[in-house]
Amino acid sequence: GMYPAHTDSSLVTLAPRSSAAGLEAKDLRTGEWFPIEEMLAADECLVFLGDPADYISGHRYRALMHRPAVCGHGGTMVDSGGQAQRHRISTPFFLYPQDTALLAPAGLPSIVFDDMNGNVNRCRDRFPWKR
Repeated sequence: GMYPAHTDSSLVTLAPRSSAAGLEAKDLRTGEWFPIEEMLAADECLVFLGDPADYISGHRYRALMHRPAVCGHGGTMVDSGGQAQRHRISTPFFLYPQDTALLAPAGLPSIVFDDMNGNVNRCRDRFPWKR
């Protein structure tokens, strides 16, 4: 199965390859989903931006829309060595600013990070690039 597609609320996410590849990313140009984690070697990691970095850059540097796959009942995934796995273990690192950090991009309203992180008044849901 798949978890819902989302962008992260962190500034930056570092995601080492999971025990079994299962992360999909949405291509910004075509809108197609692709298995980004399968492209990684066992000792590599993904580094991508979340909504705060996207917002403060005025959408110049875009947050990665992604969705993790999970094994279903009796389902299996394949690890980097080609072996079947029943579980996927992922250990991402999320870099966050202080809760009180003011995100004030040119031409957009200022917002306190904690409000964005908590999606106060559904502010993250209303970003133009999420429609």
